[in-house]
Amino acid sequence: MRFSIIVPVYNVKGYLPECMNSLLNQACQDFEIILVDDGSADGSGMLCDGYQTAYPERVRAVHQPNGGLGAARNTGIDLARGDYLLFVDSDDLLEESALACLSEHIDRTGADMYTFGFSYLRGAAVTPGEGSPLEGEEPFTLGDKPEILLQTPSACLRICRREIFVNHGFRFPGRVWYEDLRTTPKLLPECKSIEVLPQRLYRYRQREGSIMHNPNLRRNLEIIEAMEDLRQYYERQGLMGQYGGWLSVLATENMILASQRVLMSDTNASFLPDFIGYLDRTFPGYDSNPLLERLGSRKKTVLRLLQKRRYGLLRSIFLLRQWMRDR
Repeated sequence: MRFSIIVPVYNVKGYLPECMNSLLNQACQDFEIILVDDGSADGSGMLCDGYQTAYPERVRAVHQPNGGLGAARNTGIDLARGDYLLFVDSDDLLEESALACLSEHIDRTGADMYTFGFSYLRGAAVTPGEGSPLEGEEPFTLGDKPEILLQTPSACLRICRREIFVNHGFRFPGRVWYEDLRTTPKLLPECKSIEVLPQRLYRYRQREGSIMHNPNLRRNLEIIEAMEDLRQYYERQGLMGQYGGWLSVLATENMILASQRVLMSDTNASFLPDFIGYLDRTFPGYDSNPLLERLGSRKKTVLRLLQKRRYGLLRSIFLLRQWMRDR
């Protein structure tokens, strides 16, 4: 079997049918779907059982007490039989051609990991997400192209050989935010070949209740814990000498993004300085790192304003950009 599609399910009764339709109607049918009901209380678990009954050769449904997104993914990893793992959130969609496209590239290059593009789904509107400068290049390793560390770590935007997870014991942490940042960059050094596809194969639904819209602002501080988890892993593996500068840029970008999420709700949050404080403590001289040019002038300007604690001005800038984007 080529693909194991792991779908964590938690209180998504209104979204799961559309997600499942996008999976069951794939042009390539060499896959299994593992639905992991993570303690749903809205009837989603019964829907999972219904899909297993209707498609017994294709779908497996398992139920567990609520343990969070990471724990549900881990259950799927343990049960998976496919050569490649694909993680799909239960309110998102795959393009109908996704598995066929991936299978074609596997036949051609046999890489350990493939990453691909995405679109945003806002209601019925579909808009393209950002692309990667590495799109369309021949397969490479992390050593060849360390800038892959700056690509979004979303587990949903890549497939990886199951044996990478199994042989190295990689799993997602449970009950935390930013579980992808804590996990997917750790896969990269173990992949003998990585390919970045230009196709947008995933539709990411933006809705209330996601991390981006969660009202518990203080939980954004978990970005610091996630980044420190990743940094310590690279340090234990003896990789900081080679990739420390890149991790510094990755940390800077993530502190900027977390600060923005907080500022959009509260410019007076007492913990706002903690994001820059982490960079000062952990990556001294981070703002003079020549690799910081990779972030571009816009993010570098935001960084300077964060350093000066110009939070009101930054919020105004963010709101203006959001208004322009919405229009």
